Amino acid sequence: MEDNIEKIRESKDDKEEHPATDEKQPSSKLYSAKQTLTSLGPGIITGASDDDPSGIATFSQAGAQFGFGLLWMALFQYPMMIVIQEICARIGLVTGKGLSSIIRERYSRKAIFPLAGL
Repeated sequence: MEDNIEKIRESKDDKEEHPATDEKQPSSKLYSAKQTLTSLGPGIITGASDDDPSGIATFSQAGAQFGFGLLWMALFQYPMMIVIQEICARIGLVTGKGLSSIIRERYSRKAIFPLAGL
């Protein structure tokens, strides 16, 4: 029994399955780092795009006006943001399309424009 467990561990250590092609790929730290950076690329760019001068000015003014008075809201907002991001990521993973494309396909223009205006 122990021999079988060792053989399984050795085979898993030697080769990993590539998720997109189901082919065996040599496992290495470089491969996993490259895959991680590739998957983080769009998120980093999207996150950095929100740090424009007008946003920074708005955030600074809100901080100067309210201070830490609204910090308690982060306890509720952060979990909700995580859930929404997870839902959007799963929809994109399953369909291969962005959230706006799915909404456009699913709903009529009468519903899309008011929702976009929110």
